[in-house]
Amino acid sequence: MRVLADELATVLVANGIAPVIYIGTGAIIPDGDGPYVVVVETSGAGAEFVQDVAGASMVMPGAQISIRAADPSVAQDTAWAAWAVLIPIRNQTIGVTWYRQVRVMQTPFDMGHDATGRRVKFGFNVVGDKKPS
Repeated sequence: MRVLADELATVLVANGIAPVIYIGTGAIIPDGDGPYVVVVETSGAGAEFVQDVAGASMVMPGAQISIRAADPSVAQDTAWAAWAVLIPIRNQTIGVTWYRQVRVMQTPFDMGHDATGRRVKFGFNVVGDKKPS
């Protein structure tokens, strides 16, 4: 289940970052110049536990957002736009999941070329602090 990736994709589309978000490592990305936004879930961070409560009080899945484009400035600008959309998420419900916050772990960085060798990637990582579902 890719809850975080799907919910981040919803936010990015709703804010005009891209009309389509490609989710997961198996996503089939078109052959064009892009920009193409890809969200892949990562390991995130450890859960939070509180005294006298069974189970985790908060879980923290992670995701990597990457933008691929033939023009490096397009990839970089789109990455910064996505970053700016995710930074303010605090105490917000996305879909059916309540998030204490989406922690953007760094500013967008150059990730090198994608597998085609024709497009560059810029991206960043996030961790979503949420109630267990």
